[in-house]
Amino acid sequence: MADNNNNNNNERRRKLAVFAGLLIQQTERKVLSHLFTHSQNVNQAITLACLRKDEKPRIEGYVESVIPRYDPDDFREHFRLSRESFEAVLTLLMECNEIPQPGQDGLRGKMPILIEKQLLIFLWYLGNNETFRSIADRFGVSMSTAHECWRRISKTMVSKMASRFITWPHTQQAIQDTTEGFRQLSHLPSILGAIDGTHIRIKAPRVRPDTYINRKKFPSIVLQGVCNSKMLFTNVYAGWPGSCHDARVWRNSPFYRSRNTTIPDGCHLVGDSAYPLEPCLMTPFRDYGNLNQQQKMFNRELSRARQVIERSFGQLKGRFRKLRDFYADDMELIVDGIVSACILHNICILNAEELVELYDEDQEIDVNDDLMVPFNNHAAGVQRRLYLLNLMM
Repeated sequence: MADNNNNNNNERRRKLAVFAGLLIQQTERKVLSHLFTHSQNVNQAITLACLRKDEKPRIEGYVESVIPRYDPDDFREHFRLSRESFEAVLTLLMECNEIPQPGQDGLRGKMPILIEKQLLIFLWYLGNNETFRSIADRFGVSMSTAHECWRRISKTMVSKMASRFITWPHTQQAIQDTTEGFRQLSHLPSILGAIDGTHIRIKAPRVRPDTYINRKKFPSIVLQGVCNSKMLFTNVYAGWPGSCHDARVWRNSPFYRSRNTTIPDGCHLVGDSAYPLEPCLMTPFRDYGNLNQQQKMFNRELSRARQVIERSFGQLKGRFRKLRDFYADDMELIVDGIVSACILHNICILNAEELVELYDEDQEIDVNDDLMVPFNNHAAGVQRRLYLLNLMM
């Protein structure tokens, strides 16, 4: 009997041992499962943190797969140039041999991307009001790479292409063609260009921000432009703070310093009342209610010729939306971007490219309205204007 009890006890102990072992195994499995799950969560957290650190997940294949499927209208709507103009600019940039490509030195030590992709990034930034963060996401690159593409393309265009596409009529034939073109717009003779200034809204810089606040109380820089009758820019000058009057920008521009050799005798520019009257720059008679019919006629004819520069600015800002609100920190890159836009504007006109959108400059009241010119009219300019007035009679 005692032996049976011992056997039963032993059997009971064995079963308890087996049961305890099973409990231990189950506990170990639960612990291991918990640790594995925790490890996965940690890995996912690390991955998400890395993605956040590198902005956000990027879109792959936009340049390689999506853009080739755009029809001509879609391409022009997105990049503000036709495919033909894009290919022409791309060829010019490649001929400059200034921008690294795969197989050459990279962007700040990184593997460079194709010039075609760099140009697309540049055009997207110039033609749309988007940040480098969203552009980097769209084109599948880092923010630093997108910014570097912008810097390289704009620098190359300004240094290598500006003198080719923003040209002043120096030859006798070019001067004759230009004055004849204005003759089709106005009865005022001998016009070699229309001049005006437009304000590019910017983010106020950290250094002396007050100097960039214009009369309409927003920060800007001034773009001074001269164009011909075809709305081609023949001279541009950008970078002066928005608080500066158009006349001051004109008097401090390189074009003004070379005006005696640049503008031949007998020819002149036309500008609005914000500019001083000089032999090389005709402005309208100020209307205080005492103008005679001949003076009013002179003003009308001058206005017909001068409106071409307003339309040029309207096309420029209509095509390249970044020029409406150019919020960036690097002032030098802003100026390069503005000049680059003027170059592309001329290329589009030379290619007879249809405008996608026209920006109405009338929406922006001239910040120089009703300001008196801070310079006295040139006596020779007064005599020149009277001569032209009598010539038109």
